This record gives sequence, structure tokens and C-alpha cells, in this order.
Amino acid sequence: MSFFSQSRPGFPPGRKGLPLVGVIPWVGGGPAQKIFEWSKEYGPIMSVRMGSQDWVVLNDYDSMHQGFVEQPTKFSGRPLIPLLNQYNKSLGLGSVDYGDSFKAYRSFGEKILRGSGIGAKTIEDRVMKETEHLVEVIRAQEGKAFVLLFLLDKAVANCIWSLQFGARSDYEDPSFNRMFSALTKRDDSNFAGTAIGLMGLLPCLMSFPFFSSVNEEFLEYYKHLLGVFTDIIAEHKKTFDKSNIRGFVDAYFVEQEKGTKHFTEEELIQYSLELFKAGTQTAAGMLGWGLLCMIHYPETQTKLREEINQAIGRSAPVSMSCKSSMPYTNAFIQELMRYRTMVPFTVPHKTSEDAELGGFNIPKGVTVMGNIWAVHNDPNVWEEPNKFKPERFINKNGDFVQSNRVIPFGLGPRDCLGYQVAQSAIFIMLVAMVRRFEFFPDPEATELPPNDAGAKGNFYIPSPFNLVAKEI
Repeated sequence: MSFFSQSRPGFPPGRKGLPLVGVIPWVGGGPAQKIFEWSKEYGPIMSVRMGSQDWVVLNDYDSMHQGFVEQPTKFSGRPLIPLLNQYNKSLGLGSVDYGDSFKAYRSFGEKILRGSGIGAKTIEDRVMKETEHLVEVIRAQEGKAFVLLFLLDKAVANCIWSLQFGARSDYEDPSFNRMFSALTKRDDSNFAGTAIGLMGLLPCLMSFPFFSSVNEEFLEYYKHLLGVFTDIIAEHKKTFDKSNIRGFVDAYFVEQEKGTKHFTEEELIQYSLELFKAGTQTAAGMLGWGLLCMIHYPETQTKLREEINQAIGRSAPVSMSCKSSMPYTNAFIQELMRYRTMVPFTVPHKTSEDAELGGFNIPKGVTVMGNIWAVHNDPNVWEEPNKFKPERFINKNGDFVQSNRVIPFGLGPRDCLGYQVAQSAIFIMLVAMVRRFEFFPDPEATELPPNDAGAKGNFYIPSPFNLVAKEI
């Protein structure tokens, strides 16, 4: 592969690849890993040519912090992504460029997720309520092998449904099932996921054979999902009462009635869809990886259960307040987020003005990516990063050590808005399940389900697998 000839003074060095496609032929199977490998030659701040554009990729925590946190107005823009723009028209919190609209949506979302203005129930209340139902559904399996991952999807989705619409729904409720079926309709096989990722990097592929058919399915999937959300929100609006704000959607209606700038119906649909989809897949996927790690490393399951029983017993409610007395559980979850990075890259950023970072000049309008996988697997930071070792976050006094270098939700103004929902769901559901059940691999399987096999689209989600949940 050829090198860049530096046409812009001070621009980060990197790889050029081939005409028209750049480095894309080399990164299809695992772009985060490949670019991190290249960064050992060029340094943590490097450039790669994606198609005809030179992107900058930040491969360590320090450079990401210096850009996304210390210079937020310069590094928080959002480039146009044609693959996504087909259906979202750059609407919604995730796709809108940095500016007044973004700030208004972000401020509103943070207020709602803190529990302000949506009734007495907090996020934690909603997760705790859903977890009770999840435990009962697992118990109903009566020790038979089943795919718990599907139930986790529904449980987390229901937490977000409650946050958005005001109350949880039965898993068999027609409206909830219609929404959930639309969410999980697309086949996230590795092949399709890789194709979608490549089209995101190189839009011209959208018109090529095979890619065009995948893109058509991708677009139809999102059109269907948007249609479902449009119908449900419209139906919900019929019972809107500004004296009884039930959730996120009602609070948004209030902003519309006040005439708040930027709060349109189209934005509400995209915003709600983003929150629902991203929140469900990240939290449920991380819990799935946690179950796989417990099956592969049964000693971790034993340690978790011993600590849980000692800290809160078998009958006390599981809440976020329990965290302070559970160092190993915190270490297990933090190591899980590091070991199985759900989102390998940050969503693409864009420089909103000329910027300087680490001695390099990055002009206005350049796409900048944060390589979260690289941060989580840097051998200069982590001893044996390819191994699952919760103990790395326990100090000599037995206390949990919080690490600012585990960043599953990103950094800066563009970090994941729903991280509070995800953190609550992961902790409360994990603790509740381990306290009530012991998890084993499917006795009829000839080998353990792989703990490194997952879809390689936008989210690194574990492939479905059978397990047995034996009630304790």
C-alpha cells in the first residue's frame, strides 16, 4: 500500500491505498483493528483515505480527549453520511450538525433522561420494574435451554418504551410487538453488516451489484421502522394531556406547543427512533456478552453471586445505590465494556473550523473518528488486553478502580445520550439475574458458544446462543 504525499502542510501522516477506494479494501473485516495496527507506524493521530476523502482517526485516549472534550466546538460537527441521509435527512440528534439545533435537542434529552418533567418515575424505577418481569419470564423457562438474548432485547426495549411513552407494555402487546418486530427485522449477519459498514465509508458502493440490493433492504427496513414510529407517535398524541406528562414524547409535544424552535414532528420521529434503537442494542448486547463471559469463565459467575448475596441478599430490591458495596460486580461490568467494545468507532465527527491537535493541522470540514476499540485494547495501557480479567480494576485493598480509559459511550458533547439508561439496565438486570439463576451452556451443544462471534455492523452484538438458567 502506498503512503500519502503530504499536499497539506502539517496534516497527519497515514495510508493512501488505491485510487477511488483508498484503504477500504484493507479494512472491511475489522477496520478498528486494522487502523490501530497502522497507528503503531504513524502514531495515534493518523490519516486514512476513505474513497476520495482523507479522514483523521484518533487511536488513543489522550488525542480523543484533547479533541472531543477540550476543543468541543471545533470537533463536534457531523459530516453528511449518504447511507444514513437516505432515510434520516440529517434529522435527529445523532445526525444533525453541531449548532443551535444540536444544542437544543441535546439539552432536552439530558433533562428528560435525568427524569425531569416526565412524572415521578425515574429511569431507575422503570428498569427495576422491568427487571422483575424479566426474572419471572426466565423462571418460566423451567431450566430448559433457550435464547435469553431475545428476552434481553425485549426487556431493555421495554425500559426505553416506558421512558418514551410513559408505561411498560406486555411483551405480547400489539403496538409493542409491532415496534419490536420492526426493530429486529433486519438480518444483521456479518456479511450484510460488513457491506453496510463499507457503504457508510464509500457511498459510491451503494449503486454496485450486491451492495445495491443490501442497500435497498437497509432502506426498506428503516422506512418500515420510521412508519411504525410515525403511527405510534400519532396514536399517542391523541391522548396527550399537558397536565399529565407521561414520558419523552409528551415532553416533546410540550416544547412544540410552546413554539420552541427546531422541535418539529419529523425531528421527534427520528430522535425517538435513535434513542430506542441505540439504547436497546447497546444494553441488551452488553448483557449478552456478559452471559457469554460467565459461561466461558464460570469462576466470575461464582464471584459475582457471592458478592451479590453478601451485599444485598436474595430479597432486597436491586438499585443503583447497591453499586458502592459491590466492587467485583463493578469491575466485571467495566471489564466487559472494555473487552467487548460494542461500538468500535465513535460516530463520525467533523471539524467545524480549522483546528490543531497533537501538533498537526486539521482543516475545517475534515471527518474525524475516535477508535474506541484501540483505546480499549492498547497494550501500553492494558496488560494482556485480549484476556477477560475483571481483577484488573480491583486494587490491593479490594476496592473498585474506575478507569477513564474505558469509554464505551464515547467522549465530549457527542457521547451517547442514552448512557444512563444503558448503565442502569446493565447493572440492575445483571445483578438480578445472577442472584436468582445459575447459567450453564446448552447441555445438548457439543461445544461452548463462541464469545467473540457477533454482527459487525454499527454495533458489535453477540450472535444468538442457547443457555440454561437454573433457578437457585
